[in-house]
Amino acid sequence: MSGSSRGDWLIFGALGLMWGSSYLFIKIAVDDFGTFTLVALRLAIGSALLWAVLRIARQPLPRSAHVYGHLVVMAVVNIAVPFLLITWAERSVESSLAAILTSIVPLFAVVIAPLFIEDEAMRINGVAGLAIGFIGVVVLTGGGLSGASSDLLSEIALVGASLSYAVGAVYARRSIRGLPPMIPAVFQVTFAMIITGTIAIVVEHPWTIQPTLAGVGAIVWLGIFGS
Repeated sequence: MSGSSRGDWLIFGALGLMWGSSYLFIKIAVDDFGTFTLVALRLAIGSALLWAVLRIARQPLPRSAHVYGHLVVMAVVNIAVPFLLITWAERSVESSLAAILTSIVPLFAVVIAPLFIEDEAMRINGVAGLAIGFIGVVVLTGGGLSGASSDLLSEIALVGASLSYAVGAVYARRSIRGLPPMIPAVFQVTFAMIITGTIAIVVEHPWTIQPTLAGVGAIVWLGIFGS
């Protein structure tokens, strides 16, 4: 294995660890923070870091209002909605089940992409992969799905988060192709933070929260590594 290939695998593994651990840290933080507040705080930290990187990189900003409109849609579909659904769901389901049920994004994407992207026609290998992936999810969750109404709603919310991620991926492929990667990252997180933060202020009054040290630490981790 070449040095560059080994480095790529190390980066891939580190990303998997950071993103995968987000479900655990959400589970820790949900006991201290409201759903909108938790999401807004992690996005605020993530947004600050991304803007710092963007400034250091001196990346020019888009000048078209049309681009920003697409980025607002992406902020809602690809960040705000799935983050909120996952956070709300983890109030009543285990983080491991949340991770499994949100791993089905590719299954939805395989179905949705051919409907909106001309060069993404469904092929036999895609159908086979879809079937195998679906069976895998059923096997992994077969013992964990609950008949309790509250848990079932949470499980449906997690599936909804996966669907939202898939729609976001397809929308990005159609609408913001060609933008430097940092631009969508920065503005999606920023717009999603503004949206969720505004709702948090109105409905959850976050200034009344008295979080534990563990909850604060979880938010910081989520902001730096999971957002």
